[in-house]
Amino acid sequence: MATLRFYLDTRATGGDKSEKSAPLKLAVVHRGSTSYINLNLSLLPTQWNAKTEKIMKHPRQQSLNAMLKKHMISAEAAVISIGEQASLKTMSAKQLRDCIVEAVQQEASKSASPTVKKVIEENSYTGPSFIDIFDENMNMKSPGNKRVIASTRSRLVAWLGEKNLARVKPEDVTLKWLHDFEEFLGKSCSSANTIGLHLRNIRAAINYAIDCGHITQYVFRRVKIPKAPTKKRNLQIEALRKVIFTQGFDADLERYRDMFVLMFMMRGINFVDMCNLKEIEDGYIEYVRAKTHKVYRIKVEPEMQVLIDKYRGKHYLLNYLDNHKNYRSFYQMASRGLRSVKAKLDAVDDGITIKGLTTYWTRHSWATLAAELDIPFDTIMAGLGHGGNTVTDIYIERYPKKVDDAVRKVLDYVLYGKDYRTPGEVEEIATPQSVAKRKRGRPKKTV
Repeated sequence: MATLRFYLDTRATGGDKSEKSAPLKLAVVHRGSTSYINLNLSLLPTQWNAKTEKIMKHPRQQSLNAMLKKHMISAEAAVISIGEQASLKTMSAKQLRDCIVEAVQQEASKSASPTVKKVIEENSYTGPSFIDIFDENMNMKSPGNKRVIASTRSRLVAWLGEKNLARVKPEDVTLKWLHDFEEFLGKSCSSANTIGLHLRNIRAAINYAIDCGHITQYVFRRVKIPKAPTKKRNLQIEALRKVIFTQGFDADLERYRDMFVLMFMMRGINFVDMCNLKEIEDGYIEYVRAKTHKVYRIKVEPEMQVLIDKYRGKHYLLNYLDNHKNYRSFYQMASRGLRSVKAKLDAVDDGITIKGLTTYWTRHSWATLAAELDIPFDTIMAGLGHGGNTVTDIYIERYPKKVDDAVRKVLDYVLYGKDYRTPGEVEEIATPQSVAKRKRGRPKKTV
């Protein structure tokens, strides 16, 4: 006789101590092997008592346990019925499982009218809805990523409405469903990259549903996510020097200009990472990047140290968050401040126009100038925090001096006009930095 028991399958979700939900299955143990029937129900490990095979600490605990009892009674009755028609000894666990599923389905719809059958079909699904899975995946992300994913959720609600969205099952996310959503987005999103972002967020939820065992079919195999070329946001060398060396700003605008310059010197460090920097140890700043959760190190060059000392903070390395609740509050003020800096710089009639001045421009500008100086692409990517686990990535990681040298070359080129591509000694350009260096004194203001 076969043995039937309920089993919370946490193999793909990190084990019994994981905080991820896992699919509950009916295990069919027969002739030394086990096969499973997916019940389309997911639970957290803390919501399942394996000894009593009961659901606990769940808002629908009572109704779900009643449902499990009915599942077990139906499955046991099916095994008895199958045993009366064929020999169970000759069946494998998988064959018996398939027979149980078919017998239960036939029994459920044997005497039902078409209307009742339709209602049963619509209400028989007890697993998590697509938006349940979407929300669960979203809530595991960092605050920054969560805000981005939440924007996709608001678009889904605008498209279907909260009630209709709650009825969408994971398997309902078909190719047509995605095309219809993309068509809806096309009416309100002017950017192909924005549409692509929403589709990628849905793709992440589908991947999570597959990992949890809710679905098996990967619908995005045939979906082409739109993507437009990224707008170039890099300053030309003369424009960048104009930003750095222009004097006459009031204290507030000078603060935002100096912030921009320091971000550039730090290889275009991400804004939130810069705000949360803690301290300098052995001439390096070490931090965990918020986006990738990887550890990065930046060598503190003398020019960086001047600005760090100028804006030294009480609780963090820099004082940007001393008077702000969080980095987003400061970011809004900094964005407005940089727009004012740009307007002041553009008012200077010297034939040099500042095309843009946001925190993103620091990253693009550093990478572009590094490439212009013939710094190897792999070193630039390592400096930006890109890359994976290729042999080249590991090589660069083992030799961080390559990135440190790249930073020094970019600073020398921008601040002093030194171009190491040119053989022999290169005459420095006449900048406040180069003049101060010739006098062997530190400049009064490094900007």
